Amino acid sequence: MRHSTRISVTFLLVSLTWIGLTDPLCAALFPQAFPTISLFKGWFFATAAALAIKLELSAEEWRRGEAEARLKDQAVRDPLTGLLNRRAFHSHLEAAVERARRVGGRLGVAFIDLDAFKAANDSFGHAFGDAVLRAVATRLRGLLRSADVAARLGGDEFAVVAEPNNGDSIERLAGRLLAAFHEPIDVEGFSHSITLSVGIAHFPDHGERAEQLLRAADVAMYKAKGKGRNGFAIAGDGPQPMPLGVAPSAVSDSVRSPPSQRREPSQMGVRYCWDRQHASSEGRQKNDVD
Repeated sequence: MRHSTRISVTFLLVSLTWIGLTDPLCAALFPQAFPTISLFKGWFFATAAALAIKLELSAEEWRRGEAEARLKDQAVRDPLTGLLNRRAFHSHLEAAVERARRVGGRLGVAFIDLDAFKAANDSFGHAFGDAVLRAVATRLRGLLRSADVAARLGGDEFAVVAEPNNGDSIERLAGRLLAAFHEPIDVEGFSHSITLSVGIAHFPDHGERAEQLLRAADVAMYKAKGKGRNGFAIAGDGPQPMPLGVAPSAVSDSVRSPPSQRREPSQMGVRYCWDRQHASSEGRQKNDVD
């Protein structure tokens, strides 16, 4: 039954019940004043019914608005991490490029990939992999400026657009990311260490359209992976690796990490397991880039 029909039927039933019960009772108790009482009773019922219908319609509008907001959010958000999905990120990047083009500004795009994630996901299970992706998204979200926008593009791939890109802000963001992930992440009650490979592209240096920038950043990310992972590369430049415990020069003193203490393999958590699994899979499949 449609909502409007339900309201109409409810109003009809209440009206019949009100008239059927109150009219005979008032006529029997107050025969002389019944016409006046009937008029007052009619006005009272009409006012109360109008208020009730108004409240119900307002509640229905609110519920519909909430449902539409949820659907809209689901259309642009990655359900696992809560970040923008690929389609929404591409739309945002296109709009950002147009804004930068109008004002003659710059912006930066970072393409982020977790090192050896597929091997870890296959070894420890998809539930573990999902928990890692959620933890990575949470840490990534905490490193962004208010103007930066992050997305999960799919699998273990993330992206960030820095707008406006003042100087080396996207490089500094990449440095903060690499430095921040020196600290293990907590997954399922255990601490796990992971590393990232990041590719960077600038507008308009490496492309004047959203797809060109994203592609350039993707290619740069694979350059960083090809030179040992755990670093970032700029499109058109050489890779800039970020060894564990060594902060890049682009990172300010406030985010520079102290040299990490070497741990035994049994304490190294997921990095040790991921690298060992990745090495064995490389031996079987000769796959240099993951």
